[in-house]
Amino acid sequence: MAIEPESITEVDEATRDEWVAETVSQTRERLDAFEEEVAPFGGRSREVYEDDVGTLFEVVDSLDGEIAE
Repeated sequence: MAIEPESITEVDEATRDEWVAETVSQTRERLDAFEEEVAPFGGRSREVYEDDVGTLFEVVDSLDGEIAE
């Protein structure tokens, strides 16, 4: 499987940082819903990932820290 972009657009650093911050926020919300067992498709996700989402939390936390700087 491959993912190919339809287009690529250069953006300035502020736009990129805003996009990353929004993505981090939405990802954290999804991870929290998964942990609270209220996520849509949470059961299926648990079958695939079990409870191994610690790495995802670490990545989100690290990105959140970078954006705050």
